[in-house]
Amino acid sequence: MANRTPLNDSGFLRLRQVLEIYPVSRSTWWQMVSTGRAPQPVKLGLRAVAWRVRDIRELTERVGAQSGGQTPEGVRNGVALTRQAALRQEGGSDHED
Repeated sequence: MANRTPLNDSGFLRLRQVLEIYPVSRSTWWQMVSTGRAPQPVKLGLRAVAWRVRDIRELTERVGAQSGGQTPEGVRNGVALTRQAALRQEGGSDHED
């Protein structure tokens, strides 16, 4: 069984955690934020931001509904898979040959 991390209803996620749930590149994520396709972060300090768990959950549910149930690779029913777990589930490898 794949290593899955359920999302709580409250709390915050740092960028690394968000990208495990919604696997896109950092630059693609920030472009999505700037164009309004992804939620705005919450400022935690001078140089620290995070996203509300509920906002990321809503994003994954919205994207899944818009694509006829097809969510970004690594997101399953509001549950995040790590990159390694997603690759194992697909039978792939995390190592480049």
